[in-house]
Amino acid sequence: MRRASSYWQWRIGAALLSAILLATPAQATGTGGIALFEDAKTGRFDRVLNSLRSGSYNGHHQVRDLIHDLEQYQQHRNQHVTDQHAGQEEALKKMDESEQKDDLYHALTYAIEAHSLADDPAVLLTNKNILALVDRAVVAAQNTAKDGDWVQALGLYRALDLLFEDQQVYQDDAKQAGQHVRILQLYAPKLFQQLYAEHTKRLANGQDKLHDPPQLDTETWEQRVEGVTIDILRTILDRAARKHVGNPGFRPLLLGAIESLLVLANTDGLDETFPSLGDTHRISSFRYKLERIRSELNRFKHAMSRRDAFSCIKGIVSANDDTIELPEAVLVFEMADGVTTALDDFSAVIWPHDLEIFSRHTQGTFTGVGIQIERRDG
Repeated sequence: MRRASSYWQWRIGAALLSAILLATPAQATGTGGIALFEDAKTGRFDRVLNSLRSGSYNGHHQVRDLIHDLEQYQQHRNQHVTDQHAGQEEALKKMDESEQKDDLYHALTYAIEAHSLADDPAVLLTNKNILALVDRAVVAAQNTAKDGDWVQALGLYRALDLLFEDQQVYQDDAKQAGQHVRILQLYAPKLFQQLYAEHTKRLANGQDKLHDPPQLDTETWEQRVEGVTIDILRTILDRAARKHVGNPGFRPLLLGAIESLLVLANTDGLDETFPSLGDTHRISSFRYKLERIRSELNRFKHAMSRRDAFSCIKGIVSANDDTIELPEAVLVFEMADGVTTALDDFSAVIWPHDLEIFSRHTQGTFTGVGIQIERRDG
């Protein structure tokens, strides 16, 4: 049985001492009273009840009231634990049924539910059926990723990440799958919608429609990257390296930028938007050049200067120009995403297009709060 929260343990402990103090002041401050308080503070309420029932102060009405309250608490707690165990067993049963139907996503969601209800979640993760399910889900996620179905891969990796949230075993896999999905949604929206519809159909499993299709942005990728320049990237990199609270320096940010471009290069289905990404030779050459730059970064023995960092950016731009020839704005946009991802999960870039949308939506004023926004030259 899980112990009661420390908040309630302290409250019951304080009430206990108050009751005993009113009943028999000498015993409250003696060894027995202190021991009872420690038992209450650590959630050993069975021992508290036994001590109160057998103690010499159990005839006092304050103590009797406390005994009654503790008995009620234990009854409710026992019922809660019974319901919790029943819920866990039901979740595990549904997990097995879903896995037998090869519905790995729902099987994982039932495993997550059982995990949340377990007395010892870490022990539950050693359950042989859960381990077998996890092995199958990992293989399925890897295979769907190889097939370019990043929507399904993301669903599986997110479920695995939730199941092993404390251990963070699948956190990086879920993040990378999320990056692939973001890229598809931006540069290949029709393919993204198709993959999402197939994923939804699998989840519905013959039932009524489970989810409405995602509402895609009306803006195109060309609009999204409008006004994005290499100078903006240099500013982002310089400020992030020097002014972020983590003081990361240039190297990890540039490594993040390269990783973001590799994710783009490894996302299938973008050749309709960027025909060069349908040429395996050009993609291989791009990857090779990026890997060489990454190796050079990892071999750096001293702290990188702004000049070193900007030289690295120049090398990445050159690698693109010599191979897949993505529009510079796309290259910069993806590199900047990698830079902010390397910082933390919350940093983001406000691009020129974002400012335009913000200005359009606010129209200069916020009615009712006394705020006015205006643009000034300089």
